[in-house]
Amino acid sequence: VAMDFLEAGIHVLCEKPLATSLKEAESCVSQAAERNLILAVGMIRRFHRNTGLMQFLIRTNLLGNLQRFEYVDGQEHAWPSATPFYFSREQAGGGIFTTMGVHVIDHLLACFDDLEPVSYADDNFGGVEADACARLRGRIDAREIPGIVRCTNLYNLGNHFTVYGSEASVTLHAENTVAVEVRRSLKGRELIWWVKDAQTPDGSPPDSLYFQLQIQENPTNPDLRYL
Repeated sequence: VAMDFLEAGIHVLCEKPLATSLKEAESCVSQAAERNLILAVGMIRRFHRNTGLMQFLIRTNLLGNLQRFEYVDGQEHAWPSATPFYFSREQAGGGIFTTMGVHVIDHLLACFDDLEPVSYADDNFGGVEADACARLRGRIDAREIPGIVRCTNLYNLGNHFTVYGSEASVTLHAENTVAVEVRRSLKGRELIWWVKDAQTPDGSPPDSLYFQLQIQENPTNPDLRYL
């Protein structure tokens, strides 16, 4: 369907998957490029407000040296469906890593400069996978950050995306698209801070963020709490 619209000279915003094979996807991309058309897939996580703050934090030294990341996305499958789409390789192109993992990979690509696969495993024994795990390597400039992605539709996971640094960690929680959770240890105590002001009106990170993330003792900000 996407190719039909592209051949007709119409811009396309497509639901996932764009195609069920690499060859078909590359054909769509080539057709859009040749005709100077917009071709996009409806990946919404990169547009969440807190994604911008994650992008900012991992590109500064506020977290220290970036050490690793993890992205887990899973829950017991209960999505109402009138078709067997989620369990059909012919319709969906795969299982959980195709239907939900693509959202994870796109979100990671929005935050990192590039991703490189290291290893992958799932429970596919001839059908479609319901539980999958991938080890990846993210890149920011010349830095490489190892990470792991887990996706499942068999059980509930604490759905989140966390980047760990030597000084602090930052987490995006699936149920919160506005704020990020920053954790760091100060004088033997763990500081947890929810950051909500991802951008100033002109689109730049707030200058106060540098100071606020480097508070040394006795914070008075009501958004801060000690455990």
